[in-house]
Amino acid sequence: MIKIRWASPFDISIIASLLIVMHEEADIKLTSVNTEKIVAKVNELIHRGICLVAVDGGKIVGTMAGTQIRDWWSDETHIGDYWFYVAKDKRASRAALDLVKEFMRISKKVYPEDKIRLAHIFSGDCGRKDNFFERLGLKKAGSVFLEV
Repeated sequence: MIKIRWASPFDISIIASLLIVMHEEADIKLTSVNTEKIVAKVNELIHRGICLVAVDGGKIVGTMAGTQIRDWWSDETHIGDYWFYVAKDKRASRAALDLVKEFMRISKKVYPEDKIRLAHIFSGDCGRKDNFFERLGLKKAGSVFLEV
């Protein structure tokens, strides 16, 4: 059974490892990973953001994190995610759904005035992921185009 909980500093290396795997699974070649930056951002979001993990049988199988941010052109804040990842062998489970729902629930509790803005980029099966977010009440708002 999947359980969602707040990440702790003891989870930093496991979350960083999952994020490196996420990067390696991208459909296109991405810029190289700087593990020091990954570890620093995970640590930051555990302490000053919302950082969750999905646990199955005592093992972390997914993670999602974000915080309150602003667009460069506005003073208004919203809740944006930095990452959302579930291990391949757990994608048929409820881990993804439970992570996003808990992230949204906590976001609304901690920042009740802020709207939520989630994204998926650098990954395959974009149509399925678009549908996933739309079923959760979110509206698609754009695309990302990269020179490869």
